[in-house]
Amino acid sequence: MSSAWLHCVSLGLLITGVGVACRAEGPLDSTPPRSGVRAEQGPERAKGERFYERFFGRQLPVSTASETWEVTMGSEPCAQCIAGMAFVFTAVRKGTGGKYRIRLANSPVQVDEADLVGESRLVVFGRNVANFVQVYLLALPTGTAVDSFGCYYPSLSPGHRLLAYVKAFPPHPGPVEVNYEYISYDLTRSPDYNRPHFKAGVSYDPGWPLYPPGVTNAVGEDLLPQNSPVHALTSDGLFWLDDVRVAFTDRFERLARLVVADLSAGIVRPEVRSVHLDASSTVDLGRCRQSMPEDFALWSTEPAVLTRVNQIELSPDKGNQVRLGFAPSSCLKSTELTVRLP
Repeated sequence: MSSAWLHCVSLGLLITGVGVACRAEGPLDSTPPRSGVRAEQGPERAKGERFYERFFGRQLPVSTASETWEVTMGSEPCAQCIAGMAFVFTAVRKGTGGKYRIRLANSPVQVDEADLVGESRLVVFGRNVANFVQVYLLALPTGTAVDSFGCYYPSLSPGHRLLAYVKAFPPHPGPVEVNYEYISYDLTRSPDYNRPHFKAGVSYDPGWPLYPPGVTNAVGEDLLPQNSPVHALTSDGLFWLDDVRVAFTDRFERLARLVVADLSAGIVRPEVRSVHLDASSTVDLGRCRQSMPEDFALWSTEPAVLTRVNQIELSPDKGNQVRLGFAPSSCLKSTELTVRLP
């Protein structure tokens, strides 16, 4: 079959104003692609490093491949784009030579990662600022925009079907508190399926809520009056234990908890459990008094703030336990803690 190129024109998605649409020139091979493998994001990416932890402002090579697809990224000038250039993906169907061009309209300043989703989608992660991530979900081979939204700390499941993240904070005037909401999104389903419908007439952000209890992912509900107690992420992102279970640590009213969400029954009906993490099992206040005497009076009343979890994984020899790794600190008794799954 001769190569078929898709010429793309910009279109505005109602949800975010970002997207692409493509018109095919030439025959299209309808053979569905197989599930993808993790993308190669350039030689400078350390093993296990999350892309949003890298230096922002330097574009590295981005590509991904599977048994069916080979996807590479380039760029071209774009006067209307925020960085003056648009990112262009070339998707080649192995075996047939079918070639497809996908231009990311309203491209971000930087693209950090691209991954194949199932048999017919590509998810792209980009940034316009250092810590806020824009997610683009595109159909293959057309490149048609399926969905697009912003978030913090996105974490893709090993099977590339589910995405977990922290809800985006909306612009807000005046003094407020931001309550962290943890969200899941099924990349294989429609945008409508991925919007909650708890109450008629209420607008909801993309994804279904996982935690804290009672949140709905309604637009703006994560902004609370000043001095309200709020939830805050205390792990370096969200960690997948397997294809359907995601874990993270959260602090609320001076108490830290390990939270595990089981999505075996889907994102609409997650099974979420949590267990209290006793700071005294990891924090040595005597060491803190010596190393940080000027702050000891404050921190001794809230020792949970002295820990930061940088790894959560299943214990290799005990399937019903997880191992938490902590960022090194002079206040810690140990940088590891094993706890029973909640």
